[in-house]
Amino acid sequence: MLHPQLPQDCGRTRFNKARHRIISGEDAQLGQFPFIVRIGTRYLIKSKLFHKFSCGGSLISKFYIVTAAHCDGGVDLVRIGENDVSTDKDCDGFGNCAPPVQDIPIKRFIFENFIEDTLTNDYALIELKTPVKFNEYVQPVCLPPANIDHASSRGKMVFLAGFGRIRMQPAKYANKLQYIRAPIVNNRICSRIYHKYTKRLTNKQWCIGYSKGKDTCAGDSGGPATMSMNLDGERREYLIGVISYGLPSCGTSPAVYTDVSRYVNWTIRTLDFLGN
Repeated sequence: MLHPQLPQDCGRTRFNKARHRIISGEDAQLGQFPFIVRIGTRYLIKSKLFHKFSCGGSLISKFYIVTAAHCDGGVDLVRIGENDVSTDKDCDGFGNCAPPVQDIPIKRFIFENFIEDTLTNDYALIELKTPVKFNEYVQPVCLPPANIDHASSRGKMVFLAGFGRIRMQPAKYANKLQYIRAPIVNNRICSRIYHKYTKRLTNKQWCIGYSKGKDTCAGDSGGPATMSMNLDGERREYLIGVISYGLPSCGTSPAVYTDVSRYVNWTIRTLDFLGN
């Protein structure tokens, strides 16, 4: 069931109708993740405006974005609709071009009971000062049902996307939106890996990824872990996780993600109270 306070036309991409899904490679196609958001800061150098992006997020409505609570640190804007950092106009080589990116100021971060030391409850909403303009390349993702069962979810594959680091040394960040598919694994695996950093994982967190190879990395925090599900007679993309943390040496273990399904009811109550 879709949430009545949120857009009903959520979780669709340019590829849903054609039932086309890329399952290999790393470069995302134009419009494949229309809900992806970059979160960053504006600054001036010699009267010239620059942007520095440090986190990701997921668009859930024209005024709200889901991200990680730890991404709240001096950021002041979000960028929506970007696929390739190196081009002013994003096109797919087949005559299809997306509208210009939308840079929108942040009004505020909203979160509850976030514990920075252990990254517990690493979940936040960003309220925007002005509304997002939806188009074919900018669309909200759906929120999942509340309290997804973890045991039955193990082994299922999710999509992870972001503009974060793609090489450790020397450091290199993605120019083009990257994505991977990765499995949900037993939380005990991450509890063993991260016991020096935090207590064992709770049922509000997912352990997702591989023991070696593909992974999310610095700069991807707050970004989406999505799953394609048919819950209302139509296949849509649902936001099941938020990238929270991993080992400093990316690509050497699964990482920890906030379980969005545990925060759905809080999100709906918050949006209902705020009235947007």
